[in-house]
Amino acid sequence: MILINANTVSINGVTVAVAGKPKWKRGAPKTTVKTATVGAKVVPFEEVDYTEAVGSVTISIMPTPTNIELLEAWQDNIGKNAIRLVDTQAQFTKTFNNMTVSEDIEIDTANPIDITFMGGQGV
Repeated sequence: MILINANTVSINGVTVAVAGKPKWKRGAPKTTVKTATVGAKVVPFEEVDYTEAVGSVTISIMPTPTNIELLEAWQDNIGKNAIRLVDTQAQFTKTFNNMTVSEDIEIDTANPIDITFMGGQGV
């Protein structure tokens, strides 16, 4: 069994040194299973809510001058950031396009900076 170790994070074509490991949500829509009666039968059906079909990627970076510049560029690049998570050993790649830094981030120079991008679904 090979576990995924997404050890390479690339944002807008630039490899970024992350602290720890990235986390992500693919952006699958919320699906609720309900039932209806058709004649004498009870039949299940799915109700899909695409308003929640938003991908997200969370990374942590160290508070260096270069990383602060990168963060500010990502914040200014609303809806246009592309993120690729890669594990070459497991031959795993997950790509997210149309990503936006979801909030104004507080920077504590004594700790890694947590950044959450939200946008397109992961493929």
